[in-house]
Amino acid sequence: MFNMIPMHRAVRHPLALVLAAALVSPAHAAFEWTAASGLTPDQTGGFSLISQGAVQTTLSPGGPLALASSNSRFDLLTYRASGDQLQMRDDLVVEFTARFIDSSPLIEGSLRSPMMVSVSFGNHVGASMIITERAASFNYGHDQQVAPGAQLDPLVFYDHRLVFSGTTTEGTVTHYTNGELRYRMPLQQNTSLFSADARIQFGDMTDQFGGTSEWLRFAYHAAPVPEPGAMAMLLAGLAVVGGIARRRGGVTA
Repeated sequence: MFNMIPMHRAVRHPLALVLAAALVSPAHAAFEWTAASGLTPDQTGGFSLISQGAVQTTLSPGGPLALASSNSRFDLLTYRASGDQLQMRDDLVVEFTARFIDSSPLIEGSLRSPMMVSVSFGNHVGASMIITERAASFNYGHDQQVAPGAQLDPLVFYDHRLVFSGTTTEGTVTHYTNGELRYRMPLQQNTSLFSADARIQFGDMTDQFGGTSEWLRFAYHAAPVPEPGAMAMLLAGLAVVGGIARRRGGVTA
């Protein structure tokens, strides 16, 4: 028979507390921006602002950050992380909270939009998401082929999560909205969509449509998997806790 140590007694041991914290600790963001900070993404140093043409950024107190552009040719309004700003991983996670407001011209149900999020791993490989008044879909290229995505309600903020596995066309990206799995697709290789170097971008990246989007949060980080040091500590801790249990007569053959 097993004589188990009561949980409330076990967690009093300092090592057990450390182990419990390690098991529930969230992933640390390599970069996280929130509109509530009162700073725009470029003011944090994590992103650079790429701005040209008739565009405007407006950060309301407490948020959101509104990005507005016209449909004039060469308009561009995007935040870009690249080079030393970026720490790319093959287990990258990108999270953002945002909503589509309008576009000009607005074609209801259109798969074109000034609101995009794009991740390039290098060698023109990555994933690009378009968000419209009705849906969030992965874009295959300028011919506007898209992968099935999430149906959205107009003017509603959604929490989006993109989980990557791999950095080549053998890798995948999985999309979640408000914690619900929506779609998984292979990474694409497309010279017109993705750069030759690693980049993460969000905002208006098209010269065909203008419009407004609003953003509350944007973050990227590595997937929450134990690092070798943490795993070694976990195993060592379990061994110590097991020894304590045996000394107390907790386990008998």
